[in-house]
Amino acid sequence: MKNLFLLLLLGPTLVFGQNYGLQINGSAKVTMLGNVWLTIGQPNALGISRTATTGGIISDNEQSRINWMVGTSTGFYVFPFMSPDGDNATVSMGVSASGTGPGSIIVSTYHTTPANLPYPTNSDAWFPDVTNLWDENGIDNSANVADRFWLINFSGYTANPFTNVNIMYDAVGGNTDVGVIPEANLRGEYWNGVTWAPYNPLFGVPDPPNDQVTGISGITFNAPWVLVDKNYPLPVEMLSFTYECGKLMWTTATETNCDYFQIWYSADGKDYSMLGTVDGAGNSNHVINYQYETSLKQGYFKLIQYDYDGRSSSYGPIAGNCKTDQVTIRVYPNPFNQQFYIVCPENSTLQIYDAIGQLIKSESLITFNTIDLSGVANGLYTLNIVGNGYFHSEKIIKNDK
Repeated sequence: MKNLFLLLLLGPTLVFGQNYGLQINGSAKVTMLGNVWLTIGQPNALGISRTATTGGIISDNEQSRINWMVGTSTGFYVFPFMSPDGDNATVSMGVSASGTGPGSIIVSTYHTTPANLPYPTNSDAWFPDVTNLWDENGIDNSANVADRFWLINFSGYTANPFTNVNIMYDAVGGNTDVGVIPEANLRGEYWNGVTWAPYNPLFGVPDPPNDQVTGISGITFNAPWVLVDKNYPLPVEMLSFTYECGKLMWTTATETNCDYFQIWYSADGKDYSMLGTVDGAGNSNHVINYQYETSLKQGYFKLIQYDYDGRSSSYGPIAGNCKTDQVTIRVYPNPFNQQFYIVCPENSTLQIYDAIGQLIKSESLITFNTIDLSGVANGLYTLNIVGNGYFHSEKIIKNDK
């Protein structure tokens, strides 16, 4: 007679203590429904064990979590998630350097619709809400993203452990995670609160025979993860590039291999000369604000960003024309749902362009303005505000999901 250890978790939390752990025999399955935690109360890597890969833990949403009280231990930890039809969605991680403090590693995963809905939300303040899966043009890229999120959190540590992560996915059946995406193209990206990172190179090494991406190394931070086709990565965006009376300012969300920025100027918008350079951050996974001061009070400015390998991206041009008086402009919220607000000087003009440069909205502005874009698609847009002696430009994001 087969010995099955089968649990249906409906309550809030199930704890397995120091001396016994959780053993899954044969093809037994632990099904977690709703907002439940399965807490493994021992730090040993054998706190969860299974005798066959046909057994595991079925999770149906972000809130169904395995909370493994790893503490200061090291080892190879297997979170044996699986889909309802029995395919692996396991997250395994080698903890090579221990954390500091009595912390836990908390992991969850769930299958999504082909549009990758629902997105993970900030229910526990471990990471900011995921708001989009857009490409570099602000167009939905979900067709090139596996239909599953994996969420990894470190809780209770003063210094998080250093981990190397492997992610498995469902590659067969009617509820496959990868659909028609070539498995050899799959790589990992994570949500940093603003955008998906890194852009290039992506994380991990594909292992199609075993339906997994391995070698996602150096993970010490909380984040939702996706697997994406390496030929269609989710973008790293320049968040803004603006001019305010002798000062150029720009903001990056993330940087990969960013060597430096060049600032270029033209009096007529045709012939440009270089003003100077600003060093980039190399590789960064957080928002960075830059500025460059100039004595030039009017004209056109553009920014060119160079990678270490010589590749470049250009931003702008934007127009600058300022007076002595400081101009204050606010655009909020961003991202927005259907409407956003602009505070600016009277007699300004608003221009909004889509990702391919087509003007979709133009109107005169007063001091306080409500801008309704309920009739346009979700995506990334360029907003320009032109007034008497000034020009303001920035990117705005519509996301009404």
